[in-house]
Amino acid sequence: MGNFVFIGDSILDWFNCNYYFPELDIINHGVAGDIINGVISRLPQAVNRQETQSILVMIGHNDLCMGADVAQAMSKFEKICALIKEKNISNVYISGLLPIDFVDNTIVMDYNNGLKELSLKYGFTFIPVRDNFMDNNLNINNELSDGLHLTEKGYNVLAKVFKNYIV
Repeated sequence: MGNFVFIGDSILDWFNCNYYFPELDIINHGVAGDIINGVISRLPQAVNRQETQSILVMIGHNDLCMGADVAQAMSKFEKICALIKEKNISNVYISGLLPIDFVDNTIVMDYNNGLKELSLKYGFTFIPVRDNFMDNNLNINNELSDGLHLTEKGYNVLAKVFKNYIV
């Protein structure tokens, strides 16, 4: 599949790409604490190589934690989509956000719906992940997450979800 870029916040920064996807040549540009504007700034350098054929973007957790308005966040995220489209990357995956303990669930769902709409608009693949981290009562599954960051079990689940789309 050629070179694959993962870019986003701490969820990807702490994701052991080479362990879960040894068959892929992944360059992980996850940065703990990053926000949408950070990815906008870093994206041109991250995909500045002609051999980049695939990218997975997962960003927005920290924006929502800081109280960002979903509409404004989508406007910023669309800049990411436009930058990726300019680069003619063959395979583009936009991951939805995980549930966040201290952000209202409807806000995360609205954000993820916005990502899904942008993915459709730009012809990208949307990866829904949120529901995989909820228990039967629609609360965050504490075995998989501390309310924001994933446990080892959580990363195993995330890898399985990603594998359904990117391998």
